[in-house]
Amino acid sequence: MYTAVIDINFKGGNFMFTFRKIFLSHAADYDELAAFLTKMNLTYNRYGVDYCIGAYHSDTNELLGTASLSGHVIHNIAVNPVYQKQGLTTALLSAIMSYGTSKHIFYFQLFTKPQNISLFCNAGFRLVEEASPYVALLEFGQQTPESWCRRIIRENNLSSTDSYAAIVMNCNPYTLGHKYLIEQAAAIEQNVLIFVVEENRSMLPFADRYRLMQEDLQNHPQIKLCPSGPYIISQGTFPSYFLKSSDKLLAQTLLDASLFAHTIAPLLHISTRYIGTEPQDIVTKTYNQTLQHILEKSHIAVKEIPRIEYNGSPISASAVRLHWKNQNWSMLEKLVPASTLAYLQKNSYAAVLANYKERTQ
Repeated sequence: MYTAVIDINFKGGNFMFTFRKIFLSHAADYDELAAFLTKMNLTYNRYGVDYCIGAYHSDTNELLGTASLSGHVIHNIAVNPVYQKQGLTTALLSAIMSYGTSKHIFYFQLFTKPQNISLFCNAGFRLVEEASPYVALLEFGQQTPESWCRRIIRENNLSSTDSYAAIVMNCNPYTLGHKYLIEQAAAIEQNVLIFVVEENRSMLPFADRYRLMQEDLQNHPQIKLCPSGPYIISQGTFPSYFLKSSDKLLAQTLLDASLFAHTIAPLLHISTRYIGTEPQDIVTKTYNQTLQHILEKSHIAVKEIPRIEYNGSPISASAVRLHWKNQNWSMLEKLVPASTLAYLQKNSYAAVLANYKERTQ
């Protein structure tokens, strides 16, 4: 357990506070944290949280402030207004980053409200994108959107004179619906970049999802697969994509779309973004609507392709997972490419689900 006692000056007198780990699996700890954040007009979801720390008054044991870490993303930093502007926010930030560093995390992203940008910039963070008036994304460390894009260009031998179309996909798992969208784009465009969502917050691990697409698309030289990295549908830019419910959905879709339009697309010479129609999932539907609004303002074309159907229903990854669970192989043959079918037959649904729960708890 990380514990530190710190003495700081407050209104002419001294008070002590202690950092302690907050155990989210303990009902009393979680309820106290949730109540504290509610008073700060913040909501909390323990999904995917790796570490949560609290600053407690050494005399009264009152919770004065908190911060959480999910992977490399710092979130829910809050300090009781009575104790603000006394260095407690900086101390919390330092403590949560020290924990991350002990776990070999040296790059951090941070969500905050736009009015707090200067506070965190003074602590060494850089502004990545602002979706005013809702949210801002900042980062700390050597990686930047520019350096990430340079690596994508280098690893995929992208031309500085060509333009590219882009598709962003999770593929959990890769289906004939995904393949259809890719083939429609490839039939129109000379160069297609497919960004596979890299976060390991889906049932199938990223490495497996990426490999299934590689195997199926290896004979299409104009198509290049790229990990989505920390700047496209990531825990840093769009946590609601993984949570599937949030009152911050609009803010986060705006943030992710704005970062793509203002930074990623220009650096990678992306002129067109392809999306599939989404009749059901509210998160994806909202994201698509925001993309169209933001990207077209930046003169990036958005082409929406109708979803391919089987037996009157759109082919979806969720339907594929259900058939996999029920071992309905005859149906799966009609919904997924050969590479995916072989994977589903080789790997037990229960085993993959258990692995998913273990790495996301």
